[in-house]
Amino acid sequence: DVRIFAVGATALRVHLSFDGPDVVSLRVADTAGVPIASVGAVIARPVATEQLRAGAGSDWSRDVLFGLEWTEVALSQPVSTPVIPAIPVVQSAADVTALAVSGSTEGAATADLTARAGGAGAQELTAWTLSLVQAWLTEPALEESRLVVVTPSPADPAVAAVWGLVRTAQAEHPDRFVLVATDDRDTARQALPGILASGEPQLALREKAVLVPRLVRAVSAGGADAGRELDREGTVLITGGTGALGALVARHVIQTHGVRNVVLVSRRGEQAPGAVELRDELTALGANVRVAACDVADREAMAALLASVPAGAPLTGVVHTAGVIDDGVVTALNPERLDTVFRPKVDAALVLDELTRDLDLSAFVLYSSAAGTFGSPGQGNYAAANAFLDALAQRRRAAGLPATSVAWGGWAESSGMTAHLGASDLQRMSRGGGVELTREEGLEVFDRAWRDPAPVLVAAKLDFMTLQAQAAAGSVHSLLRGLITTRRQTTQPQRPAGPRLAEQLAATSPARQEEFLLDVVRREVAATLGHASGGQVDADQGFSDIGFDSLLAVELRNKLTELTTLRLPATLVFDHPTPRRLARFLLEELRPESNGTHDVAGREDEFRRMLATTPMARFEELGLMHTLMALLDEQGSDAAGTAAVAEQQQDSTSLIREMGVDDLIARAMKETRNQ
Repeated sequence: DVRIFAVGATALRVHLSFDGPDVVSLRVADTAGVPIASVGAVIARPVATEQLRAGAGSDWSRDVLFGLEWTEVALSQPVSTPVIPAIPVVQSAADVTALAVSGSTEGAATADLTARAGGAGAQELTAWTLSLVQAWLTEPALEESRLVVVTPSPADPAVAAVWGLVRTAQAEHPDRFVLVATDDRDTARQALPGILASGEPQLALREKAVLVPRLVRAVSAGGADAGRELDREGTVLITGGTGALGALVARHVIQTHGVRNVVLVSRRGEQAPGAVELRDELTALGANVRVAACDVADREAMAALLASVPAGAPLTGVVHTAGVIDDGVVTALNPERLDTVFRPKVDAALVLDELTRDLDLSAFVLYSSAAGTFGSPGQGNYAAANAFLDALAQRRRAAGLPATSVAWGGWAESSGMTAHLGASDLQRMSRGGGVELTREEGLEVFDRAWRDPAPVLVAAKLDFMTLQAQAAAGSVHSLLRGLITTRRQTTQPQRPAGPRLAEQLAATSPARQEEFLLDVVRREVAATLGHASGGQVDADQGFSDIGFDSLLAVELRNKLTELTTLRLPATLVFDHPTPRRLARFLLEELRPESNGTHDVAGREDEFRRMLATTPMARFEELGLMHTLMALLDEQGSDAAGTAAVAEQQQDSTSLIREMGVDDLIARAMKETRNQ
């Protein structure tokens, strides 16, 4: 019983009536209450996972495996324009501070890594970039400006690490950073106005063409370029082998690929929890399994381990799953925290790359993360390390060596690197459009990936309905713009679905404005924490007491920035530590000018009374006594320094009553600054 009464609405209000445990009826109207449609009954029945898999068919992985493709776009200003904009260049944190003091940012500045990147290692280059990013974010005068980070091609692993870090800075602080890859600094400077106007966060300039990265579905592997099969009689070495993901790979290569010799490497070896049981389990499957304690980043130790692999079962496969996390927002990172993550990921991969170059490998698989591709709030160091792995795989392939870097999205399988994630962390990931891979899906993707001719693949299960909604709202990640499209409106354009927050506030009576904004803040706090409604949020409880950390604080700031269109500081939650105080701050920032003017005029008598009745001792505490006395002298006061305190206060009270409040405050502040 579906009926359509009108068409062309761009926003709907839907009333649901539950007529049974699995039956819902609908009444649909537009925002003005005009009936649009009705549905007599929608019947919902449970569907088993097996039915979904069968319906998806064998091509389900087409929405899981992706490659990165650079697509040409046109800028509003041609790259070849001869005028070079006077946009300042910063090369150190001190330069950033000086720029902030000067106030001459022109809305942007550049950080040029093209010369520095040549001989610098990944950690050195990333640490230098981190210092610039942190300096940029801590200068209030630069809150309205963007830092354009100019680098050589991110095909260089060290440069790729910088891109991973800055991508995370972009995720944490939208519209504050732009990445540009170029081999010609002058071309980049000429293109800066068009780059800044494009709204693209990542671009590459190649022979006067402008390219942007987009995720595309990977072409199915096959044919002569497909990877070789694993050698059943050879040895497969798995780093992080006693961890959850390493153990999954070990079982898989034994059971599915028939590999008879496996070396599981971890820092603790058989002392790792469950390592002995895992060895015995795998041995029972018919394989020769060795658990070795070794720091893979230690070249000498790793060379000795490889030398111990028997000649009768030579090393034919490497799977690098090892990794350590040390999560923190970009402003909380430091070189030591970079090293914590880089050593087991980056340094170990370089050792494996060097020591296996002369071996006849059929697979060299690096477990990377989609954090390096997209940027991941709270994981700048981890994103940098994984972006390095992706570029390393590209470099090996270019040299004719086997290599595949799989940039994984989320796994449902808990591991040492994901066990710390709480419910709010998982909900945040799902809000971004990601869905966790099951172990079966992950292992099937693993097999497809290392056989694929592409050196880097993103393995991420996406929720396209969520991403479609983000695209409609204009908030979908730039890398996904090629996969997600919005439908073209065919009806007469209408007013947006709802008024902007400032308009709603202006339409609210002054007496209810604070309550209105408090409801908004509590709703967004609840969504950030994964609560069902704002009613679960205590308006006067501290953010730190209800589960907020620096990462959630950044997420809430970004949501409120989008709602209010204000440029809000990263320290917003810490400066206004309860929902009510935050709402009051937003009220002051959003309050219509007419209301503000009315309030000042209406409270002038109150200001006069407060100033006139303030004890002189209080003016002395605030350092304003000298200012007030100077003002008295200007008015021709003949009050002597030896006059009684009561007479001084009476004279100053008379003066305050004669002067306008605006004049008094302005002159007092000016005199105070000049002292």
